[in-house]
This record gives sequence, C-alpha cells and structure tokens, in this order.
Amino acid sequence: MNNPPEENQDLSGQLPVDLAEALNRTMGDKELIQMLFDDFRSMIGDHLEVIRTAMNSGDMDTLMKEAHQLKGSAGSVCVTAVAAKAYDLERMGEGLLPVDAGTVEELETEIKRPPPLNLWVEGGKK
Repeated sequence: MNNPPEENQDLSGQLPVDLAEALNRTMGDKELIQMLFDDFRSMIGDHLEVIRTAMNSGDMDTLMKEAHQLKGSAGSVCVTAVAAKAYDLERMGEGLLPVDAGTVEELETEIKRPPPLNLWVEGGKK
C-alpha cells in the first residue's frame, strides 16, 4: 500500500500525473480522481499488450489506433507522461516519426514509474 504524501508536500514533477489539473477537472473530488485512476489502470495493460504486439509485427495501423486511444484515455485523467509517449507511438504509426521499438519500453517505464497510478490522492496538493 502506498503511503500518503505529506499534507502540504509539493508533488509537481514527481508524479506521472498532473494532480493539480485532475483536481481542477473534478472540482476537487478526490474520490472521483481515484476512481478514474483505477479505471485507467485496469485498462492500460490491454492497450500496452496490443501496442507491443503491433510494434513487433510492424502493424503500424493498429499501433496508430491503439496509441491514439491510449493517448486520449491518459490525457482525460491527466496522466501526462503516458499520454506523451502514446502520442509519440501514434505518430510512429502514422509514419510521422521514425519507428523506435524502445518507445514501447519507455511507455512501460512511465506506467510503472513511482508512485504508481493508483496513488493515494487524499494527501495530494490542495
């Protein structure tokens, strides 16, 4: 279980999410934020597996579509680091960036970067 951050601790730059924006979008509803993070986390593994398979098989159309969906899902819950990597993968699928299989590993690193996406938001920056 994650320990909550200190009450007034500045978490900017440490979280894989823009917690301030998430609080803004949900009008400060921390339970809603946690529910959205949990929902996002429950589906991210499926997206990652499809992206990895598409990259390995050279299926750029599937890579583009799956990365686009992941980018939108991540962006909607303010998981900006994941959204940025998904955007790069989407552009690779479109042929706008050189294909780099390492980007999938970077995406996975962002997904696993501490604190995990199921962070305890109760003590987050207010």
